Amino acid sequence: DKVKLTNGDAETGKIIYSDSIKILLQKIDYSEKNIPRKDIDTISGLSYFTYFFSPSIGYAHWKGLISQRLDTFNRDAVNFNLKFGYMRRKHFAANLTLSYQGGNKHSIFHLGTGIRGYLFSNYVKKKSFYLGLNFGYNFPTTNMNRFFNLGWCMGYEYYVQNKYRIFFEYNKGTALKYDPKPTYF
Repeated sequence: DKVKLTNGDAETGKIIYSDSIKILLQKIDYSEKNIPRKDIDTISGLSYFTYFFSPSIGYAHWKGLISQRLDTFNRDAVNFNLKFGYMRRKHFAANLTLSYQGGNKHSIFHLGTGIRGYLFSNYVKKKSFYLGLNFGYNFPTTNMNRFFNLGWCMGYEYYVQNKYRIFFEYNKGTALKYDPKPTYF
């Protein structure tokens, strides 16, 4: 493999370990060299493939949800969210989402998927911004029918320490089943 660095130099050898922070390159003489991802421009034959697991908690607001009696109502809740997925080529991520939006009468369990692209930077940098699309299927616990939603997200990621990042994300979307269409953020 050939590793081209941002300063114009290049290293060759076999990549024996890789994560989102660094790679370990075994050179021709069997010596090993750690190279931080932030110093890498391109790697021939490797596409920066990384897995991630991302738990989060936040505030959720639905406006105009429709019950089985066709009444509309709003609800505010705490949202517990787990995302797991993969990242590639420094600018793309895809994930599956499991979430639970609490509430006394109208809690919602959510299964979904999403993609995002990193803007003005990439996920191997210390700070990064992204935009994405989300699609999901919602299972209300009472008094509502199941429904799909389609939305978008924007976020900010900050590298904290080895293998750990903190992120802030804003999601907005619309339920696709009803008219008028309920929205969330």
